[in-house]
Amino acid sequence: MFVGPPDLSERRTFHELQIYSNDASVVDGFASFAAGGLNAGNAVLVLATDARRQGVDQKLQTRGFDLGAVAKSGGYISMDVSETLSWFMIENRLDTERFVRLVDSVIERAGKAPNGVARRVLVCAECAPFLWARGKLEAALRMEELWDAVAHKFGLNTLCGYVARKLHGREENRIMQAICALHSRVIPCDASL
Repeated sequence: MFVGPPDLSERRTFHELQIYSNDASVVDGFASFAAGGLNAGNAVLVLATDARRQGVDQKLQTRGFDLGAVAKSGGYISMDVSETLSWFMIENRLDTERFVRLVDSVIERAGKAPNGVARRVLVCAECAPFLWARGKLEAALRMEELWDAVAHKFGLNTLCGYVARKLHGREENRIMQAICALHSRVIPCDASL
């Protein structure tokens, strides 16, 4: 059963968490989400590792998207998660002001079509999952809190991609429950397959 993005004609904001079994399923999920957004005339921002971004780009190109042209119009922005985090992480702590400045500038660029008309922005992101996978649990939770706030501020639709892993101990369980609570929907491992 495929669980795709909600009807993109709706004007509500969502912030979803999808748990994937492996890297390939993250790429597939992000590519499907991005393709749905681009087909609907929305802008798409992908914040992922270089390997996953390349995989998403390849899948979108295979589906017929001219990513060069879409990127030139600001409709497709692909950013490396590690590099992006380095802009607003200081000594393993998120600098809220830097984060908001960066997101404001990227969303402003993506949210305006070349003809000046406003367009929705969809985001496939793994900032918090990237931090989580590196054992920076509190930073991952804080990232999800900040992202949830900007998602509502800008009316973003966001898909956060986590790779499944066994949780160890009460602290990991507590933080993951808090992360899940910040999302409008949590999609279990490989529910999209």
